[in-house]
Amino acid sequence: MRLGLCVVLAALAAMTFPGATRADCADVTQFVPASSYGSVAGASLCPLESQPIEEMLRTFRHARSLERLQHRRQLESERRERAAAQRAAAARGARFASASKAVAPGAAPTAVKSAIDAANAIAITPYVWGGGHTSFESSGYDCSGAVSYALHGAGLLDAPLTSGALERYGEPGPGRWMTIYASADHAYAVIAGLRWDTVGYGDGVGPRWHREPPYPNGYVVRHPVGY
Repeated sequence: MRLGLCVVLAALAAMTFPGATRADCADVTQFVPASSYGSVAGASLCPLESQPIEEMLRTFRHARSLERLQHRRQLESERRERAAAQRAAAARGARFASASKAVAPGAAPTAVKSAIDAANAIAITPYVWGGGHTSFESSGYDCSGAVSYALHGAGLLDAPLTSGALERYGEPGPGRWMTIYASADHAYAVIAGLRWDTVGYGDGVGPRWHREPPYPNGYVVRHPVGY
């Protein structure tokens, strides 16, 4: 009766896991008393093999040990990859010093550093509708004027653009270093991970840096060629 139970359990293991090995047999038979399937030369045997159960169990445990080792190595490899990705992201990310100052990352291209320097230069100015469009130099800036000023500082724009015109600027999609979000009514940019925007502090003070992420719904997403 017990021998039959062992055979059935081992057969089920083989059916459930095609290509089951001796270790699978050992995995099943370890739950069945050894006395159930007799012995040869005093050693308990698996009903499906002529190999002693004790040896099969050692094989099974060794395989499980190797499996756990491989799993730990896989987790460690994934951890290292995440850490490398975080370091790479940090190298590309500007540091938020204040609403009026961002510090460019050392790994940023010159154009990106120049865009941040230009934005810092006008980050204390007030919001002025139409500001920065007659000329890049102005006492205040509106949304697209502030974005245009940063792009001009980077050497990526020759003349100010309206928010509607920024919908067609550069190339489609987000950029590696700079991304522009534009609609007919508003425009802002994300430069090295920080948002450059004229709204977001609740009082409409003008162009400022923001830690908060972009709000892309309803905007056309563009980026300067190469950035």
